[in-house]
Amino acid sequence: MHSSTRLTAAATLCLTVLLAACGGQGAVSGLGAPSAEAHRADLHGAMRVERQAQGTAPNALWTPVMDSAGFVTLLERRLEEAGYLAPPGQTASYVVTAAVERVDQPLQGMSYEVTSKVRYRVRHGGDAREFPILATASASLIDHVVAARRLSIASERSIEANIRAFVAALEGY
Repeated sequence: MHSSTRLTAAATLCLTVLLAACGGQGAVSGLGAPSAEAHRADLHGAMRVERQAQGTAPNALWTPVMDSAGFVTLLERRLEEAGYLAPPGQTASYVVTAAVERVDQPLQGMSYEVTSKVRYRVRHGGDAREFPILATASASLIDHVVAARRLSIASERSIEANIRAFVAALEGY
């Protein structure tokens, strides 16, 4: 197998593992949940996540699509745990959208550090506010011996940290 074919195969495998991990229940297992109470009374039960296709960040081979079910589900779960998500069937006065702008992932290494940049947008009536969030997380040989799984773990952690930072930023909204 030529080195470019191996690199393409490895990249495809990593992307597949990353997308599968983000969509699965195990993607967020073992991670602490934020407080179950909303800190902003006006946001309590007043938000919904608008699912929309945002395309991909510039390096589509390594970056998950924003509208992946795993990302949106995790975002909804964290908003719900904070008390911000409107119950199903109820009208929400705040609408959240998110676009993954960048996921920086290393191509090789013993320890992987992944940085994600997501631009969240919160609309309320005619007003809108953007929250560009940058978060970094890592995984090492201690986390998993297989490189593709290590990259997936670091990516999951980065996205999780990104979403948590957004939920925390809502305090200042």
